[in-house]
Amino acid sequence: MKNFILKSINITLILIIIFAPLRFDFFYIIKYINADFWSDNYLEITEDTTWNSDTDLSDYGEVEITNNATLTIEPGSQLVIPNITIFEGKIVAQSTIDNKITLKSKEINLEEIAQELNIQNIDDYDRECFDGGPTITFDTDLSMYNQPSIFKFVQFKNMGSYIDDNMNCPELGTIASKNQKQRIFNTAFAVDGLKRPAVKINSGKVEMENVIFESNEYTDIDVNIELEEDYSQDSYLHIKNSNFQNNEQNTAMLSTVGHYDYDAEDECYDSCYDNCDSQLCIVGCEEQCRIQNNNFFEPDNTKVVLQ
Repeated sequence: MKNFILKSINITLILIIIFAPLRFDFFYIIKYINADFWSDNYLEITEDTTWNSDTDLSDYGEVEITNNATLTIEPGSQLVIPNITIFEGKIVAQSTIDNKITLKSKEINLEEIAQELNIQNIDDYDRECFDGGPTITFDTDLSMYNQPSIFKFVQFKNMGSYIDDNMNCPELGTIASKNQKQRIFNTAFAVDGLKRPAVKINSGKVEMENVIFESNEYTDIDVNIELEEDYSQDSYLHIKNSNFQNNEQNTAMLSTVGHYDYDAEDECYDSCYDNCDSQLCIVGCEEQCRIQNNNFFEPDNTKVVLQ
């Protein structure tokens, strides 16, 4: 009987997916939650690859570097890039002062967006709703790949995104078609958040020298490394002779690097719960231990070095 019910549910779901008029929108959203499901919007770099100014990445919303591959960006390259995540591998972008590499977001055309989204008065919305740029994210498994990414004489321009509750943006529910959602999801309403830096480092080794961060939407660099994890304990960011200019939020870097003592946190909750006899007391324990969170974190100031 149980198997029959499960089969019936599966058949019903399949029929809904096949015949529902909104099925394309449904799968379109999944496309951005699980990018590798849709290869036309997802590029996985699994072998050594070189990009230059002629490299066209406009078909891709996401690029991932895996399999210990090296992405080399040639000197002087001017590239409009999508989101890039480094899992196993590195980026090598080295140039000279007279021939800088520029990594940037696509310039927006509000008239084109208005036509694509069927918006009659696009001036009713804040420009930032459509002006989100890409993020380069380092989630490198150092147990699998231990070489640093290198950026030398590179400009990161108009990258990242920032939207807050005070901005007037269109609701996704009012945007009907797959192509319309692509504009939104690829920019400000990206699944990974409404506040995205130009460069985000969760784990990995990154060396930057003579780089320029210019006119990025959110913080230029966001470093958030928990060193107790085996894959991230050797992580670091070294920046030398670099400039941070015209950041839209006046924030060059956010950095949280160190060891979080989960055992101490658990002891806080357990000790408090043992003396509780009501739901109100349990809520109080949670608040008390949440306030003490900073006491459970031991920062490490050696991993992020600015010279």
